[in-house]
Amino acid sequence: MAVDRLSSTSALIASLRSELSRRPSRAGRTEESTTAPAGASKRRDVGQLRRQLVDLVREFPDADQASIDSLRPRFVRTILLWEYGPALREHPDWQVILDNIVQAIGADPSQKQSFVSLVEELRRSPGAPV
Repeated sequence: MAVDRLSSTSALIASLRSELSRRPSRAGRTEESTTAPAGASKRRDVGQLRRQLVDLVREFPDADQASIDSLRPRFVRTILLWEYGPALREHPDWQVILDNIVQAIGADPSQKQSFVSLVEELRRSPGAPV
């Protein structure tokens, strides 16, 4: 069986999953808060996520450092909410988690370059700005 290299988006999602899995569980959480909402599907539409990310890229046509830095938190937020659902925003550490992931990506030169490559890849996607 061949193992293909992860796409930029898949690598970012894997990083976000890893960061969230390292978080200690909170005492006092109820079973209800850890389960998916009724009717939520385990399988998410990757195409929908890609369209959302292309739309974000459209809002930031410049590839300068300031644009990339302001795009990063919105990207991470979009991916987290796609992966874990909007109920994640109710988690008491939501903002801390989001900030830590954004800072970790910005602090690591290889992650930073991977993010820029992902943005460039999405710019070349059909429907992306020219």
